[in-house]
Order: sequence, then structure tokens, then C-alpha cells
Amino acid sequence: MKFPETSMLVGLMILTAALAACSPPTPAPPVVTVVYPTRVVPTQSPLAPTTAPAPTIDPRPQPTPVPQRINFAPGATTATVTGKLTSNVSDHWVLRVLAGQTLSVNLVPANGKARLIIYGADGTVLISDHADAMQWNGRIPITQDYHIKVNAYDNTTPSYTLQVTVPPLQPTVPPQPTPRRITFAPGAISATVSGVTHAVDVDRWIIAAQAGQTMTVNLIVPPGGRAALVIYGVDGTVLISDHASAMQWSGHLPKTQDYHIDVKPETGAVSYTMQVTIPPR
Repeated sequence: MKFPETSMLVGLMILTAALAACSPPTPAPPVVTVVYPTRVVPTQSPLAPTTAPAPTIDPRPQPTPVPQRINFAPGATTATVTGKLTSNVSDHWVLRVLAGQTLSVNLVPANGKARLIIYGADGTVLISDHADAMQWNGRIPITQDYHIKVNAYDNTTPSYTLQVTVPPLQPTVPPQPTPRRITFAPGAISATVSGVTHAVDVDRWIIAAQAGQTMTVNLIVPPGGRAALVIYGVDGTVLISDHASAMQWSGHLPKTQDYHIDVKPETGAVSYTMQVTIPPR
């Protein structure tokens, strides 16, 4: 048996343990801490939103420009006015025009450009600013005041001359009746015609005759009726006018031509018979 070796080994182990217990403890190596500098990133505070200041609104109502009236000198058909435009403000003119009259407007800016706006007091637009026009001419539909505005382009401030022309109304000429021709039967020296006048309308007849012939005209109307003869040549020579208020006429003819014989009523509508005699020369 090998007990002595085992006992020796156990003794050594016990001795080693005892020595280790009596030895002072080995100090732990120091821990070195490396401190790196911290990078400080500046923080930016969010900017407060900024708003533009609200425009100041003037609560007072803006005055409406009073239109300046255009007047014509006595007997004149044209008037000329002048002005200078303020930025973004129209010059305002007005004039009275009758229905059927012709209105002509001509705008002449001294510098820059301007345009016309023309409309009636009832709102009828004759020309708008969309036309970009400086002239206008046309017949007026209604009797009323018509407004003429002169408007500048953008922010320009041109001076200008405005010429307005309104000729007088021309008298309406009533349509002339078509004359009916009087002819004689073969070998006859007279002819009888009849008709009815309407109110103030004239019945018109025409007959050919030669210079030196004698013409006799006799107008017959019912009792209470009244009409007058008017006789004249196509060249304008008057043989008898309505001022004579005559219903008979006889005389030598001065020229070979057509002669008009008008029957003009004096008491409204009237029926009549008319006899025309022209003997041969």
C-alpha cells in the first residue's frame, strides 16, 4: 500500500493553503477611466412665425367722382374738353343726346395711352374698356344722358383732349306716293279719274302734255268735303300751289314734259272725281 505518498501530498496541499491565507492580498490593478470631451451641439430654438402687418383700411367711404357735363355753344355741333388723368382714376364726363342722333367721340392723349368707356344712364354700354378704343361713332338708341369715361393704362397719368360731336337730327322725309298716269282713249281730249285721299296723304297723278297746249283740271268732291289741286311740271315749274286752295285750274303749258297733278285733302279723308282736258293744238 502507498499511504505514505498520499499523506505527503495532502500535507503539502494543507501547507500551501495555510501560507496563502497568511500572505497579504495582492492589490487589484487600478482602473484607468479615459474621459473624452463631449461635443456640444448648439440647439436652435424654432423661429416663431411672422405675419405681415394687416393693411390699414380706411372705414370712410371714398367719394364718387361727379361727372362733368359737356355743353355745346349755341349753334355748335362739336365740343372739345381737356383733362389730366390721375393714376388709376378715370375722368368722368356726361352729355345729353337724343334718340336717332349720331354721337362721335375722339380721344387724343398728349402722352401715353388712354381708352374710352361710353354707356347710357340706363346701363346700355356703347363701348367698354375691353375694346381699348380711343374713337367711337354710332347712332344713339334712346334719349338720355350718356356717360363718357377716360381711363388710363396701368399707372400712367396722361393729359388728353376729348372731342365730342353730335349733329342735329335730320328731319324725316315721308315717302312720296307713286303717281298714277292719266292717259286718253284714242281720239279723246279728256279723261276722268277718281280716288280717295287718306287723312293728310296726297293722291298723285301724272300726265304728258306739249308746250302751248291748254290743260283744264276740274276736281269734284262730295258736299262737305274739301280738297285742293297742286299742279307742277317735273322740272319744278309750279302752275298752281295748295295755297290757292283751288279745285279748278286752266292754263297754257310752258313746256313739253310730264305734269304732276296732286289732290291734297283739306278736311281729312275725302273721295273725289277729277276731269282733265287737253285739246290738241
